[in-house]
Amino acid sequence: MLVRVAATLAAAMPIVADGQSAPLPLTSMASVDGNCSSLIVESRRTSCGGIALNMIYGERNASIMFKSGDGVVSFFGTRDDDGGLTVIKVTIGREGQPPQAVSMPATGRCTVAVLSKPNTHLECSADTSDGKHFAVVFSSTGTPR
Repeated sequence: MLVRVAATLAAAMPIVADGQSAPLPLTSMASVDGNCSSLIVESRRTSCGGIALNMIYGERNASIMFKSGDGVVSFFGTRDDDGGLTVIKVTIGREGQPPQAVSMPATGRCTVAVLSKPNTHLECSADTSDGKHFAVVFSSTGTPR
């Protein structure tokens, strides 16, 4: 389900970098199984699935998406030299006809930008200018979906 929702949202809302008019090219996408021990969306704790979807855009941009109670939440940003992700935007997507997506500028960080190795521990935390908090704690098994 996560991959289906992500593909629908990606088609409906292509990723555009700051100062750019053309969408960023999706260069790779991978989903991995794991354990999501905590997910906070808009300052509220919610349920979270055991899968993460990692998308790489061009040279330095990435997003990490997680299943939430009624949809998905994605942390998007720029990959750091140390392997982390500087978060610049959070997107909430909800299933429906048509799918609904809301992107919000945010500041924060994910400890990992690419979930490609088994037993990778990831923590993301980001805040919007209006005080909404987003966070996730996820440990991957590295098993691809």
